[in-house]
Amino acid sequence: MIIVGGTAVTLAAILNQQKTFNAEEIEGFEFNREVLTLLLESLALMSHEKRKKALVFDQERADIIVGGGAIVLSFMNKYDISTVKISTSGLRHGLLLELYG
Repeated sequence: MIIVGGTAVTLAAILNQQKTFNAEEIEGFEFNREVLTLLLESLALMSHEKRKKALVFDQERADIIVGGGAIVLSFMNKYDISTVKISTSGLRHGLLLELYG
């Protein structure tokens, strides 16, 4: 499964240990449910300030990253998806490819 959006990209960036945003390194990055679960548990235990530091290039997401990640994890659990692949292109790119590809 391919997922898009700021939460997915931010989670991938954390797992990829990026200090600055690099779309090329995130495009196609994969993670599984177990890794996502551990990351969310770790982020949930952090103070708000520590979480902001973990979100190096997107600190505005410090308030919502755990909830957003929980939505991704719930979707993966509900549909028995073990691994997801990240796309930095976004939904609109997929729609354009489908319509005009």
